[in-house]
Amino acid sequence: METTNGKLHIDHSRRSCASSCLRKYYWRYVRNLVPTLGSNALRYGSTWHGFLDGFYSTIKDGGWASSHSAFEAAFANGKAVWEKESSEQSFYEDDYRTFENCTKAFLEYNNYYQMDKEMLRVIDIEKAFSIEFPDFIFDGKLDLQVELNGVNWLMEHKTTSQYITTQAERMNRAAQ
Repeated sequence: METTNGKLHIDHSRRSCASSCLRKYYWRYVRNLVPTLGSNALRYGSTWHGFLDGFYSTIKDGGWASSHSAFEAAFANGKAVWEKESSEQSFYEDDYRTFENCTKAFLEYNNYYQMDKEMLRVIDIEKAFSIEFPDFIFDGKLDLQVELNGVNWLMEHKTTSQYITTQAERMNRAAQ
């Protein structure tokens, strides 16, 4: 485990794991063991991040004129994440959270927000941060920082099959 000046580094995943089950935290983060059966939801979410990171990174570097290249980068990045995640663990195959459905969701996302491109400027993607507290250091990443119509926004890339009220309640309590 990473420490700085005797302070333990904590992130949202570690905090969430420890608050749900200290034994699971011990096996995962102290002993560095991972289950052989992976989470379809986490693989799908990582792939979703891959799509958005590839897309917005290209837009940040080349502007909206590079949107064709951005779609190619999004697909390549999403596919690479999916394949990496799939090679490290086994997964239940009977699940709607497939690479094809993630691709469709990404295309629908872009279709829904297509009018934003004239007003949206990408400032930063996956920007790391650390906040030091008296007993620990909290590390994290900001998924996406944009300016939309002159207003700065931080965007969190979430995928969930929970009802929006359940997810909103969970996020209200999250340190993230």
